[in-house]
Amino acid sequence: MLRDLYAQEWEHFRHDYKKSFWIIMVVSLLIAIVFYLLIVQNPQMVKELFTTLAQAFDAKGIKSDGTSTHFFWSIFKNNAQATFLSVLIGIIPLIILPAFSAIVTISTISILLASVAIQNKPWVDILVYGILPHGIIEMIAIFLSGSVGIFLSITVFRRLFSPNRHRYSIRKAGFQSLKTYILVILPLVLLAALIEGYVTPILIHKVV
Repeated sequence: MLRDLYAQEWEHFRHDYKKSFWIIMVVSLLIAIVFYLLIVQNPQMVKELFTTLAQAFDAKGIKSDGTSTHFFWSIFKNNAQATFLSVLIGIIPLIILPAFSAIVTISTISILLASVAIQNKPWVDILVYGILPHGIIEMIAIFLSGSVGIFLSITVFRRLFSPNRHRYSIRKAGFQSLKTYILVILPLVLLAALIEGYVTPILIHKVV
């Protein structure tokens, strides 16, 4: 039963999500690289952006100086909400909207790396030990949520404006999107949060 469900999800990815997934990933990475190169040349801007980012994390209750369990739950809650919003916003037939979360999230990584770089800390080690272990899984979840949102948005657009609108079902697309969120995206978010909350702090102590 479960195997069949995930086989269906793989087919949905190949047929409905794959193209937008790769587009979101490539565009987000390019934006992150360009953003990093622009801000790392201006230490004062980096400090201001990092302060703003830290304040945003504090406002969401994401603090690494508490217990590992509290840190884990705050990360999980925040990312679960962000990925769900990326899917849900697909109900608006403005196709680019679901991709914003990925772009914003990966831009925060640029700010973190730039902050490390201007302090002459080993940013490569911090990237490898402090970001990639959970970040790869987390970004896959975010890219996928964006691509699912785009799939839903395209379906809504076609249902409203296509001459063959009767061929497209918003209800069916919405059910498929919700199922992908529950079966694939949410477990990825959970796994990433577990690694970030319990494993990453151990790894980062090796280089900081």
